[in-house]
Amino acid sequence: GERLINMIHRDDLVGIIMAALKNGRPGEIYNAVDDEPVAQIHFFRWLSETLGKWMPPFAAEAQAGDHKRGLTNKRVSNRKLKMELGYQFKHSTFRQGYTAEITRLEREGKMDINLEAR
Repeated sequence: GERLINMIHRDDLVGIIMAALKNGRPGEIYNAVDDEPVAQIHFFRWLSETLGKWMPPFAAEAQAGDHKRGLTNKRVSNRKLKMELGYQFKHSTFRQGYTAEITRLEREGKMDINLEAR
């Protein structure tokens, strides 16, 4: 549960791809992640509290050899894409991105959670 995960909102991912196509240097790698890596347990706790749902207990993590790519615990930086591409995030943290999506789903009647009441 303490492993870091790096997230990105789909709108920012599309924006970064467009910025890289327009302003990126050929052959360069740009890490498309938001500004806030988060431990899995902290993300799931936040989501559980935000949605007002019970969070089931965490299962023991598998061994790295159980996964094709292994388990990672990396803090990935987006500094290069901000500096070189000048990209401005619409949702710079997972909280902003998820809150926007939950609000959209509520507005569309696809989710019954009142974030304003929290």
